[in-house]
Amino acid sequence: MPFFTARLKTSQGGLTFYFNRIYTVEGVRYHVSVVGPDGKVHAFNVYYQEEKWKLVNSDNCPDWIVEIENEISNAIKRHQSEPG
Repeated sequence: MPFFTARLKTSQGGLTFYFNRIYTVEGVRYHVSVVGPDGKVHAFNVYYQEEKWKLVNSDNCPDWIVEIENEISNAIKRHQSEPG
């Protein structure tokens, strides 16, 4: 399925992240968005490299997102391993 959600624990509390699989000339990526505790929507892309999903441009993300890059990667991997 190209769309899924995951609730991840951050330093700002447990937040729901929205994942959309997208296809680019560089290959498959995920566009991820989350509403922060301040009510602002934070959106970013991740790409797959060295068996892990990584933030495309971590400089544009708040620290509380950068800090959970591994958890974001694991959420995508869990989703990909689900049947259907």
